[in-house]
Amino acid sequence: LETTSSLTFNHAVSALGYISSLSPNKFIIGGTYEHKFEDELATTQKGLEYLLNRFERVLPELSKTSKVISQWAGIRASTPNRMPIMGKHSENDGLYIFAGLGSKGLLYSGYLSEIMAQYLLSGNKIPGDLSIDRFN
Repeated sequence: LETTSSLTFNHAVSALGYISSLSPNKFIIGGTYEHKFEDELATTQKGLEYLLNRFERVLPELSKTSKVISQWAGIRASTPNRMPIMGKHSENDGLYIFAGLGSKGLLYSGYLSEIMAQYLLSGNKIPGDLSIDRFN
């Protein structure tokens, strides 16, 4: 979305979905999660209306000065227990996995990327509930 006034924040907000600033007057809203779909990249008017209604409930004043400039859809990969997966691939040397954040990627990516960076740079252990080794 784009707003005619400058945003009063430059971070992400998690409330009835998410709102994330891109620039002083552009931001993203999101948060639908479809389990059954024909086309993983298809957008719908129903989905857009759902997000705009939630956005209006969270930031009503900002919603009044905002307009939709584009819409997109994508896949949020997750594991069977919906916990992220991180670590060294067991068969491909030099390949590391950092995936499966599902619908919580915006919230946890900064924290988890720090864990992954410390694993790669310092050899720190990845917590067991996040480790790729939990599937071995």
